Amino acid sequence: MADENGADDPTETVRAAAEKTVEQARKAFDDMMGLAQRTVSNFENNGSQMRGHVRDMTRETLDFAGASAEAAFALVERLTRARNPEEAVQLQKAFLEAQMERLGRQARSLGDQTIRAAQDITKPFDR
Repeated sequence: MADENGADDPTETVRAAAEKTVEQARKAFDDMMGLAQRTVSNFENNGSQMRGHVRDMTRETLDFAGASAEAAFALVERLTRARNPEEAVQLQKAFLEAQMERLGRQARSLGDQTIRAAQDITKPFDR
């Protein structure tokens, strides 16, 4: 967009560059996630219970990582459209609160899975 003197609006230039960077980062991340998901899917399906637990935990970790990355990309997109610093601060605050909740759920879930895996490993020693 040009101003009345025919010069480009630096805000629009920065916004366009930020949006393009986010798009490129999102594509690179999606490509990496696809590769990671395919790698996890290639694990042997008929292995021991422990291998199954590790596979499930790895997938869940990838899901959590994907959700966190998506939230970060969404935040950056919203920040590029923020109308003022106060709005940007509110967006960041909401993002951090959601991230803390997401990390809490992940920690609880992975902790529960670790306990189940440990119980399965020690079952043969129970009398």
